[in-house]
Amino acid sequence: MIIRRIVCGWLVLAALASPLTAGVTVNGKVVNGSNGDPVAAATITLPDTDMGVIADHDGRFSLKVDHTQEFRLRVSAIGFETLDTTLVIAAGESPERVTLALRPMMVDGGTMVVTGTRTPQLYKDVPVKTEVVNRLAIESAGAVNLAEALKLETGLRVENNCQNCGFTQLRLLGMEGKYTQLLFDGQASFSGLAGVYGLEQIPEALIDRIEVVKGGGSAVYGGAAVAGVVNIIPRRATDNRATIEYGLTAVDGDSDNTLEFTLERLNETGTSGGFLHGSIRRRDAHDVNGDGFSDLVRIRGEGIGGSWQFRPSPGQVLSLNATYTHEYRRGGDRLDNPAHTVDIAEELEHWRYSGEVRWEHRLNRDLDYSLTSAVAYTDRRSFYGGLAGADPESVDFLESSTGYGSTTNPLWTLSGQVNRRLGRTTVTAGVESKVEGIRDETFGESDTRVIDENYTSVGAYAQASVSFGIRNEFELLTGARIETHSLLSDPMVAPRIAFRWHVTPTLTARLSYAAGFNPPQVFDEDLHIENVAGAQRVIVNAESLREERSNSYSFSLQQEIDIRRGMISIGATAFRTDLSDAFAQRDIGVGGGGQLLTERFNAGDATVQGIESEIGFSVGPILGQLGATIQTAEFAEEVEVFEGRFSNRFLRTPDVYGQAMVRWSLFESVSLTGIGRYTGPMEVPRELDQTLRWVESFVEVDLLARYRFTMGRSGMPLEFTFGVRNIANEFQGDLDSGAERDSAYIYGPGSPRAVVFGLSLDL
Repeated sequence: MIIRRIVCGWLVLAALASPLTAGVTVNGKVVNGSNGDPVAAATITLPDTDMGVIADHDGRFSLKVDHTQEFRLRVSAIGFETLDTTLVIAAGESPERVTLALRPMMVDGGTMVVTGTRTPQLYKDVPVKTEVVNRLAIESAGAVNLAEALKLETGLRVENNCQNCGFTQLRLLGMEGKYTQLLFDGQASFSGLAGVYGLEQIPEALIDRIEVVKGGGSAVYGGAAVAGVVNIIPRRATDNRATIEYGLTAVDGDSDNTLEFTLERLNETGTSGGFLHGSIRRRDAHDVNGDGFSDLVRIRGEGIGGSWQFRPSPGQVLSLNATYTHEYRRGGDRLDNPAHTVDIAEELEHWRYSGEVRWEHRLNRDLDYSLTSAVAYTDRRSFYGGLAGADPESVDFLESSTGYGSTTNPLWTLSGQVNRRLGRTTVTAGVESKVEGIRDETFGESDTRVIDENYTSVGAYAQASVSFGIRNEFELLTGARIETHSLLSDPMVAPRIAFRWHVTPTLTARLSYAAGFNPPQVFDEDLHIENVAGAQRVIVNAESLREERSNSYSFSLQQEIDIRRGMISIGATAFRTDLSDAFAQRDIGVGGGGQLLTERFNAGDATVQGIESEIGFSVGPILGQLGATIQTAEFAEEVEVFEGRFSNRFLRTPDVYGQAMVRWSLFESVSLTGIGRYTGPMEVPRELDQTLRWVESFVEVDLLARYRFTMGRSGMPLEFTFGVRNIANEFQGDLDSGAERDSAYIYGPGSPRAVVFGLSLDL
């Protein structure tokens, strides 16, 4: 025993004295593999450790390694395929500067994603297919807000639902906005009211990337995730810099102006950093058909927000963020007059406040946890209505009581999560609670419409993923969530299972099943009141409305092909979602306050199924992505939409739609980007004459050019953007007109032909 202790002691001392633990510093540079340009803010880490650094503006980094042997480096950057490489450094050797080349990709590209499993994983390894709209794609397309950025992903459509106020909603795989769970930094902080106009209130400069998981997501994110989950990942400080951007979009002399600034600051050790963002938007209303009523809404908006991260020690991160948004929008006629004195007016003013605090702690390489609390408060003042051609003097009309309304919507979420790694198995468990209140009060001609609801939900989820095979080519994930909701008498259980197989190093197959549910609560579109011939049209829930349930299935294949000057990624996904007690809407007459009433009810079973395909490529100076969706979305039996008018289809949902984007770097400082979108024929309701109409397809084409150079002796980077959107001026040709128009009868592209100009200056 004594001899063994002496030997062990000498071995420990020898290990401590050995140069193997003295450590070395790896100095390197991250570059663009297609042109050799430096990649700023790339992340260089040692997988399964807390060690990592961020490259500077010139792509340079220094990473201290606490041992000298074979080790792996992982290099990732937005817009590039993640690189895993192995370095071997002999004892006592001082490594020369290494150059790490990344291949650019417009989308996906191997970045780290978190939404599919709530844990960070490489895009190509995650068992639940997660699609990414990255920063490069957002900038290349010239998107100015979240709504425009979402249009870049296959299977997603952002549609305008109102001529007067520009209410937009996201359709994922053809299903309405209420079927998609919107997350901000992984938290369900988009309240019901914020979802009405919020897609245009988040500026692009605030977005690092958008992660999309299609199919049921209720197993980890609760209700409202029947169609899937869209997670907006915000930008954080990665360097010391400041940027000012100006954008102009002009439609026949009417302009949309945006001014944004961002400020990033890191301390010398990289343990603390802050990101500040501000924006101003001024958009003119535009009358497309010359009838004196706006078809594109007037907007006046401002916002400011910021985030701060502090790392008190390795493996510990405290994150704070807060945003404030104010927006005023007005549509109709005679926009400078008081809303109640004109024929048609929809006037909305929003104030939104949100904040989040998060604590993340990695106790060791195999165990970590996080705690998060998020709050949001939205306040709205509104007017929906108008005289519809009547003489104001002959109408019993009180400014203080008719058409005006107010809405408040507080929201609070609290969540905790634990991740435990056991060899090749990762176990994740967590709890979430959500409290939301909605009070909406709108004054009618003879009574007041009031929605006064409070919702509380508590959910607990658990999942386990295990990798197996010689090269971890297989991964199986199973999990479930149990949730109680104040509108449901019994807890809801939502299971899921997913399987990933690297058939070859470049071919990946994924198979998944997920259950979902949607409580019968107030949805975002319920808080938007349509204007039909000057009368208010509102949505109400049937008294017997039950929760909606879903079962989603998907199978996907993704093949990466290396070519001489780049890479091609080809993917295809077959999907199917079966709905039971599916929600539908029907007209039920006129309410006591003179409003047109539409009732949401359970219409039985429905099925959404189809195939989507995607191609992403990087060939020398050319990057691109193409995607198409072919699908059907139908009820099992016909639904009466208007009296005597039936349809078994999901309305406003085309069977075929898709998009394409190609970016060509002609020179180091000049690039061209072309964008195309196709929307196939679809069935659209028209409230005014109680008809269902088939509308023709649309093809939108945008072309943008960018020129970047350094200014003066200071070398300050300056970038100009010029282009034309919707070059062929594809736009709805049968817009309703006049004082008695149906404002909800609008479809197709969101704007006619527009000229765009942009200026970006790095300070």
